[in-house]
Amino acid sequence: MTLVLAFINFFIAITRLYFTFKSGRLISIAWFLIVYFSWFLIPVVTGGSFKHYRAFPGELVTISSNTIYELIVYVIIFNIIFMFCEVLFWKLVGPKVRTHDYTLPNKSAHLNRVQISLFALLCLGTVLYGITSLTQDYRDYVEYKGSSWGMVFLWASSSLIAILALRKKYMLALVSCLPFIYFAVHLKIRSFALLSLIPIAIVYMLQITTEGKAGAMKKIRKIVIGGVMFVGILMLSSAIMMDKSGTRSKGFNLPDSGMPFGTAILMELTNKYNASTEWDSLVLYGRNLINPFLKITGSARTDIVDPPVVMAQLYDGVPVNWGVYYHYPTLWYMDSYLSFAYYGLFLAIFWAFIFVLWEVLMSRNALIFGLLLPFYTWHAYMLIRGATAGATVPFSYAVYITFILSIALAGMKVFSKRGGLDESTANNK
Repeated sequence: MTLVLAFINFFIAITRLYFTFKSGRLISIAWFLIVYFSWFLIPVVTGGSFKHYRAFPGELVTISSNTIYELIVYVIIFNIIFMFCEVLFWKLVGPKVRTHDYTLPNKSAHLNRVQISLFALLCLGTVLYGITSLTQDYRDYVEYKGSSWGMVFLWASSSLIAILALRKKYMLALVSCLPFIYFAVHLKIRSFALLSLIPIAIVYMLQITTEGKAGAMKKIRKIVIGGVMFVGILMLSSAIMMDKSGTRSKGFNLPDSGMPFGTAILMELTNKYNASTEWDSLVLYGRNLINPFLKITGSARTDIVDPPVVMAQLYDGVPVNWGVYYHYPTLWYMDSYLSFAYYGLFLAIFWAFIFVLWEVLMSRNALIFGLLLPFYTWHAYMLIRGATAGATVPFSYAVYITFILSIALAGMKVFSKRGGLDESTANNK
């Protein structure tokens, strides 16, 4: 029965992915990730109960078949709620007339100025962050030792890559990815791909699906090319996520394939120790959005233990106040369960609203879409991967810088239907 539920969950997710992708909806990115992790749930179910060793207390824990069954039931209910709610919210607040606009004109003075300013940020961010992170590694990054204005400028410049792709200047977009690829390999952090390579693939695929007069064979050929791009990015991501000491692990597994196993382990231990983080994830998620303003006003930061730290205590028995910031394999199902147990299913409604809100804003015009796409990609992955607080980290400064520059160079028309583009070149695609 558990295996049947796992396949039903996968079927629901991939069916919803098909319809959202076919209609050119941005939320298809979220459904792609849900499908990705739903597939990796099947080995968890197939293998039955298994053992987990908690390193610090030296304790061997059995993840029971009952917990695995509980997990798949929780996941399928969460996904169904999320699906119905995102459909409902889109019908209520989505554009009545959907005009797919995933291209930007090649001739636009306003857009050229925005693009040049973002290129300047890319150069400045690459140099400053390159100097800062020269002697750093993965551990320094996750402990925020490399945080600097160089990193902020680099992240803010990621919109350049999406804008170049929207203008169909793919080679320039790929060249602009090189600093991000360097930092991804150097620091063993594939999050940099979320801001660079993956947005290019997304733009390419969305442009294919919304081509009105393209022949069927031409579309199929382009979709195959797009699929190869996705696989290539996953393989690069796998290569980056080596053992943190720098040696490759045995085999060449897809990234994050262990996340569902980690989710099952944490559900078992959450039940065993009656752990709960309650509102902590959501509070940190929200505080990142207004963090610059809190610093300006000197508001004290609420003393909240980041949920990954709680997960570290559960997963490996890491002592309180241990000196290393840990990241543990989990998904957004576990984040909601650790927060509110079965009441956490209501978070599926909240996240459906957030994703639809993103989509409504980004469907305003192609320029806003390009400015926000890298950050949307980061947000979608981090959220579904279970790093709720981390999903809004770039919003602390990078997004604000990107939009301040764009508004300064193109005016408040950035938010208009034309996106601040020159009327004389509006039809020059």
